[in-house]
Amino acid sequence: MMSSLEESCLLLDSNTDENFFDVHDLTYIVAKSIVSKDNQVFVLKEDDVMTDWPDEESLKKLNKICLLYPNKLPDELNCPQLFHFLIYGKDQSLTLPDDFFKEATNLKVLDLTRMQFSSLPSSIRFLTSLTTLHQNCTKEIGQLVKLKLLDVSHCAKLKTIANGVLSSLTRLEELHMGGTSIQWGQSSTASLAELNTLSRLSTLVVRILDAKAMPQDFFQELQKLESYKIFIGEGWKWDCECRCECFGNYHYSRTINLKLSIDDLDRGIKKFLMKTESLHLDELKGVKIALQELPNEDSLSDLKNLHIQNGLDIEYIINGENEFPQLESLTLQNLPQLISFCPQHKANVTSSLPQHEVPLFSEKISFPYLEKLWLKSINVIRIWYNQLSSTSFRTYEKLTTLKIEGCGSLRNLFSFSMTKCLVHLTDFEIIGCNCLREVIFMEEIEEETQATMTLSLFPQLKSLVLMDLQHMIGFCSDFKTQIIEFPAMKSLRIDNCPELESFICRSSMEGSQLIPSQVLIDNKAAFPSLEEMIAGDLPQLSDLIINGCGGEEIVSKVEEISDSETIVSFEFDQLSFLRLWGLSECKCFYPGRHTTKWPMLKDLEAYKCGEMKIFGTQLITKEQLDSPPPLFLVEKVIPKLQRLSIGGDYIALISGAQFSSNLFHEIITFKVEGNRTQSVDFQISFLERFYNLKELCISDCEIKELFCTEEDTGNKGTYAGTLSTIRKLELTDLPNLKHHLWKQDVQVDHILPKLETLQVHSCENLMSLGSSSAPFQSLTTLEVWECKGMEYLDTCVAVQGLSQLKKLIIGECISVKETVASEEDEATRDIIFSRLKSLELVNLPRLKSFCLGNHTFGFPCLEEVIVSCCPEFEIFCKGILNAPLLQSVEYGNDKRHWGGDINSTVQQLHSTKVGYQGIEYLVLSEFAKSIEIWKEKSLDFKNLRVLEIEKCSSLKYIFSVSMALELVQLKDLKVKNCAMMEYIVKKGTEETTIDTLLLPKLWSIKLESCSELTSFCKGSITLQCPSLKSIRVDDCPKMYAMACTREVGGGEKTPFFNDKLLKLSSTNIQKLWPDKPHSAILSNVQNLQLLSVKGCHNLEYLFPSVLIKYLVRLSTLALFDCHNMKQVTFTEDEGMSEIYLFTELKLLGLSGLPKVKTFCHGDNSETDDPALFNQKVRFPSLSRLMLVDMGDCRKIWQDKVTMGSFYEFTLLRVKRCERLSNILPFSMVERLQKLETLQICKCESVERIIGPEDDHRLNSNESHEATPAESIELKSTIKFVFPKIRKLEFQTLPKLEGFYSKVHTTEWPSLKQLEVSACSMVESLAREYINFGETQGERQPLLSVQQPLFWITENGNMKEIWHRALPNKYFSNLRRLKLIGSLEASVTIPNCFVQSLPNLDNFSVENNAVNELIPCEGLMDEDEHAGTLAHLKELRLSELPELTHLSKKEVSLAQVLCNLEFLQVIECRN
Repeated sequence: MMSSLEESCLLLDSNTDENFFDVHDLTYIVAKSIVSKDNQVFVLKEDDVMTDWPDEESLKKLNKICLLYPNKLPDELNCPQLFHFLIYGKDQSLTLPDDFFKEATNLKVLDLTRMQFSSLPSSIRFLTSLTTLHQNCTKEIGQLVKLKLLDVSHCAKLKTIANGVLSSLTRLEELHMGGTSIQWGQSSTASLAELNTLSRLSTLVVRILDAKAMPQDFFQELQKLESYKIFIGEGWKWDCECRCECFGNYHYSRTINLKLSIDDLDRGIKKFLMKTESLHLDELKGVKIALQELPNEDSLSDLKNLHIQNGLDIEYIINGENEFPQLESLTLQNLPQLISFCPQHKANVTSSLPQHEVPLFSEKISFPYLEKLWLKSINVIRIWYNQLSSTSFRTYEKLTTLKIEGCGSLRNLFSFSMTKCLVHLTDFEIIGCNCLREVIFMEEIEEETQATMTLSLFPQLKSLVLMDLQHMIGFCSDFKTQIIEFPAMKSLRIDNCPELESFICRSSMEGSQLIPSQVLIDNKAAFPSLEEMIAGDLPQLSDLIINGCGGEEIVSKVEEISDSETIVSFEFDQLSFLRLWGLSECKCFYPGRHTTKWPMLKDLEAYKCGEMKIFGTQLITKEQLDSPPPLFLVEKVIPKLQRLSIGGDYIALISGAQFSSNLFHEIITFKVEGNRTQSVDFQISFLERFYNLKELCISDCEIKELFCTEEDTGNKGTYAGTLSTIRKLELTDLPNLKHHLWKQDVQVDHILPKLETLQVHSCENLMSLGSSSAPFQSLTTLEVWECKGMEYLDTCVAVQGLSQLKKLIIGECISVKETVASEEDEATRDIIFSRLKSLELVNLPRLKSFCLGNHTFGFPCLEEVIVSCCPEFEIFCKGILNAPLLQSVEYGNDKRHWGGDINSTVQQLHSTKVGYQGIEYLVLSEFAKSIEIWKEKSLDFKNLRVLEIEKCSSLKYIFSVSMALELVQLKDLKVKNCAMMEYIVKKGTEETTIDTLLLPKLWSIKLESCSELTSFCKGSITLQCPSLKSIRVDDCPKMYAMACTREVGGGEKTPFFNDKLLKLSSTNIQKLWPDKPHSAILSNVQNLQLLSVKGCHNLEYLFPSVLIKYLVRLSTLALFDCHNMKQVTFTEDEGMSEIYLFTELKLLGLSGLPKVKTFCHGDNSETDDPALFNQKVRFPSLSRLMLVDMGDCRKIWQDKVTMGSFYEFTLLRVKRCERLSNILPFSMVERLQKLETLQICKCESVERIIGPEDDHRLNSNESHEATPAESIELKSTIKFVFPKIRKLEFQTLPKLEGFYSKVHTTEWPSLKQLEVSACSMVESLAREYINFGETQGERQPLLSVQQPLFWITENGNMKEIWHRALPNKYFSNLRRLKLIGSLEASVTIPNCFVQSLPNLDNFSVENNAVNELIPCEGLMDEDEHAGTLAHLKELRLSELPELTHLSKKEVSLAQVLCNLEFLQVIECRN
């Protein structure tokens, strides 16, 4: 009916709440007019006022009254004809006058929905004709003997019902009590037995918190019910009574949800379930076969929805084969012990399989009408048999929605024959199945199918989601089929599938191996819109999301197009949303010449897309002609966009001045996501070009201060413009915001005058908002989440400026102790939140009070307060508090409490420990109340996600094994400064039957400064942590293993990791792995991404070489201060020729390893002078290398560098490696095309940066002059080009003689920062230039000339930079200059040098013999003086013993240093 009305335009489809609908104003007026013709109806809408109330004569004629959000009521309803009265509102202060119903005796329907009246007026007794009541259940209701329908749903205050009230309503047919928390069977209160006396009752909706409150025959007496919704047990959210978490709303007439133990099943419930349509079972305890203890499975013929979850003991669902003739929806969730739907011997299975290989569904289980299937967190290896019978085809023929999530043991999902059953599948999701390699297993495909040109899969599939599939390499294999087609596909989302390189894998010739094609979507995959090939049009595709995938191309080049000049056109006619994220290997969208069209694109998101060029311009350059075309032309695409989300590296291009000022005029949402390791060139003034921008989001950027701008001179200032259109500002992952969002003097109200919503997420170093002196005049919503360092929201003074604030949320800020900060001696203030309606404080483990000061707080509009999981929250505030509209405080799972006022309520909740119920974040410390509660073990911590333990000197261990098993949600564990802690988990003598400890979601372990800690787990127990990513152990000197069964004495070396730990990262103990690792380790270290080892002085090597091939995801390796380590990788047979490949390693840091000569021992020829990196190791992805304090390392690379390595370098830092004579071998230089930073510091033996070209022809030590006999001829001068180096630092290299030993030149086109200091044997900047081109002949002798590090030239002529004149403004871009080290005795800085620095703003002179800083020689007048250092803002002078004056002549410093802001003078004794 609703659909019919919508199609007729009588209803609007704008309302997303399925319990309501919207109508157009005109439709409403007409409908009201029609009803009024035959009925006397009065409607008062929200915007109407009471002056519109009818006169007395009109009132007497009314038969229906509807009041929406009234602000007051008349004293009496003088309406003798009235039979329907409805009032709907939220005003908690509204009351019904005592005589209100006295003259409305004909009333039959009374609806007081959402009105939380504490009591009904005494005149209710006159309503003897009343048959339907929606409201609170009070004692007076017992007088309404004609009542047929009573609805008290969602009455939060209703806790008890007087004894006898319900049993007196003998004509009652419908009773609705959903969303209440009634305590049944208490003294003088109603019991559930009263419901059995209501002989006419046909509909019952009730929640029973305690199953023991039910009489033994309770359900036996309710067999007559035709419709019911009964929830038994705590934790059910009533607003989701018919909502499946995955599938949305379902409306069943007979629903029962059970959370109880096996002992509670004997209360007549078994027979009652025979008519049930929807059955939801949660936390069935002590049950191995879920439905065995319920009625005979054959009697579940009416069942349409079955949902079973959190059954830790359940192994099977039913006890034998069965058909579920009407089942439409099936959900199995978090059943870790589930083996199969029914036991194998009961399913008449012809071939017996090992138990762990038994499929979830056998052929004998039938679901002929099953439409929706959701499987989550179950450990089966397979779901179906590979070959299915015709019966199985009928079983799954109607399936439309399939979701598989967190099934970590699945390796493939379907056989090809199974896909032929799923002809009606429309929505398909696979999420978090870590072992899944491919979705469809096509091994047994028939020969006739192989011969077809096109194979159609899932003909009705519209939406496909592949997310968090760590090892999936492809959706399926082609298996000799030309094209695999998905004819109805409209939405494809691929998210975080790091090994997925091609959607369709190509099979090898033998068909036994899958080979990815390096192309995400090649011409083997055809989607809904494909005409003849993948390079055709895609007219139906509306959304395309590709996240976190491998592959170098999005679309492969079509093999049929061999002509390189052919241009392929891609037309995405209906695509409105496109997201490309985390495509680190991607090089292009399509490798050939092509064009793209995006006429309907409105929403674009592009982040971290590797080398793929996302944006380009119509201004064609030679560089553009030689490179692949961009995916988008800025001028074509951006003007049509409404939402733009991009990585910070794209900002520079789109913000260029060459583009029109109205380029961004349609954009209403703009998001920037940066990279913490790189600065984003993002100027706040750029946003002035977004004329209609309403939402701004900044994420993961290196921003230290908001609204700080860089002026043309390079100086930082405060932004003074106005961004008047922005309504919402979202700040996420900004770790460099270390104290406050902005400075005190920032006029935020001027910059963002219309800001309504501010969201701050995951700014971990932010201590408070630190609002500026100017208040937010328009802010209505403020949300702060996961700011770990935040101690308070803001000061008392600052929050007074939030005059329009309506909603305040603070969540998961684990350091917050108070919301509003108050100084100890601060004067008492009156702080009024005049418009605040909603306050949420969630997961704040250290929160003690809203404000610890003695201030007066007023909340005149506050209606909702949620305080959840705040265990230390003792009192709201110490001063006077006024919140007249507040009637309850919600403390989780729709539970409410009220103690008369908010302070009393908070105190009562704290005393009853409700702050620990469902707690997710918990901090334990010695003097906190939480430590005593933890020791008592009296509460349930199964929802705990983060546990921090600090300064608990009384604890020797944290968990017993049985307690740890309950922490199924624990993700983050931190233990710090616990002096007596010996173990984290200890197996007790009474726990002998438990042999495995599974912590399924534990992601991070951090153990710090626990002097007695020896191991993580003690006892004979297998520790399994399948999600573990990070382990950090620091300053725990006695810790030697993660899991141990006995004490280890003497010099025995126990591996830190053995077969008891599966997935690991980031640790710093002794011997990490055994020399011959267990197979479990070899298969599970594949998830290791970061490994950091520090201060392990007994560690001789890091890991055995056999482990390397399994470290497929290792991206960061850092070793610090391991004084006895001799090599990183241990190889038993050094003569083996095996190559060890670190495929994904991007960052390698080696520091404080004085005995390490080589990463891995090579062949015997290297024993005398081994290189750190020899031919046995390769690093194809390494981009950052840091070597510090490598005392025994004599050579970093061999003269011939390993093939396939070191091409990705962006940073090379070498420091305090005193035995190195050179840094780079000659053959290495050509690989440094991407190098951006080169730092060589305090390497006392380094003589050259680049080693000789050939070690066999030229000795590496060339400190002596070459004699004619030793000279080596060259064809031409050697030129070294470093195209990307921006920062170059040579510091304290006392033996450095030059960059390279032969005649050479260098080019540094991108150099921005140069530092050369304490390199006394080499000239940094040359005074003379040798023209090698003048030498005649083809070959030249090597000149024995010591070259400088850098030439400075002007039109080919060298200009001396210190003693002779340079061209004016020669160093025009130089902004920061530091002069360090002694010059010749008693010198004056020449004026010509100063004049060459027109934009210098930071100048430091240290440890020099400078006697005059501001020279006057050569200057004609004061005006010339004034322009010398006009831009200088910071001047630092240190250790200058000869300096007596800044200038020896009388000059006006106010003119010369007119912009100086900072002056520092240290140890300038004269």
